[in-house]
Amino acid sequence: MYYFVLAVFIGGYLLVQSIVNSPYGQVLKAIKQNEPRAVSLGYNVDRYKVIAFVISAGLAGLAGSLKTVVNLEYQLSQGPLGDWVDPILGAIFVLTVLAFRSGIVGEIQNFMRKNLS
Repeated sequence: MYYFVLAVFIGGYLLVQSIVNSPYGQVLKAIKQNEPRAVSLGYNVDRYKVIAFVISAGLAGLAGSLKTVVNLEYQLSQGPLGDWVDPILGAIFVLTVLAFRSGIVGEIQNFMRKNLS
């Protein structure tokens, strides 16, 4: 089992090294040093950032899954509040964050101020 994790780690390390040394990695370095200059050179900075985020999230997910495989003890029923409460609380949290981010809450507050005062 540990040899499998070691092989995946080495593969992930080589993948990251190849990305850093590729033209894509050089653009990320340019964005880090001077983002307006990268924009002026014609690079779609937001696209490069999203791709970097997806790669990092994928590697983090891979690491978490390997930890679960090695431990072999994670079960959904081990949550502190039970099987059905945790997903509901998680959904409420995500929807609240999305509502604040999209400005819906601000619009509701403005509507309430106008109509109730």
